[in-house]
Formats: sequence, structure tokens, C-alpha cells
Amino acid sequence: MDKVRVAVVDDHPLFRQGVVHVLTCAGMEVVGEGASAADAIALAQGRLPAVTTLDSITPDVIMLDANIPGGCVAALRAIGDPRLVARVLVLTMTGDEEQLRQVLAMGARGYVLKG
Repeated sequence: MDKVRVAVVDDHPLFRQGVVHVLTCAGMEVVGEGASAADAIALAQGRLPAVTTLDSITPDVIMLDANIPGGCVAALRAIGDPRLVARVLVLTMTGDEEQLRQVLAMGARGYVLKG
């Protein structure tokens, strides 16, 4: 079975590195990292250099911070394009029900509490 290809987008480098470490230890292939909505969109389209030795690769899953510069909703709107295959999991500090309903309605497949 192929490894799940994951990209992590969070504007806090230390948190992002921790998530990358955990995912790698769990046997997933981290193919990209970013810090903004623009990075998330580029990763979804395979336009950023991959972390692996490949030139670039489209992730199966994008872990996207709910409060990234440029806006999580803007990123979801662009990533939600049916021609793109990435599934989005939103990373969030709070369980704000309204925010979670909004991101799920925008196409996110789920959310993960950072705590």
C-alpha cells in the first residue's frame, strides 16, 4: 500500500515541524509545508517544491490551520475546486462550533484540535 501523502500548512513553524515529525513517525509521507492560504493553494495544485526528493507532488491530504494568513476560508474556496484531489483537515485551537460548521460546509473533511 502506498503511503498517504500529506502537506502541513500552519504559520507557526515550531508547531508545523512537530506535526510533520508526528506524521512522518506514523508512516505518512510529508510532501510539502506552508505558512499561508497561498501556500495551501499552491500545495493543492502541486506547485511548491516537495519535501521529498521529488520535484513536486500533489498531496492526498492537506492539514490546514484555521487561522492562517490569507484566511482558511479563502484557501478552502480555492482548494475545493473539484478538479483538485486533496482532502483538507482543518487544524484548530478551539472547538468553535460556528467556525467548524463553516469549514465543513466549505469542503473540509474534518478537523483536528491542536490540543
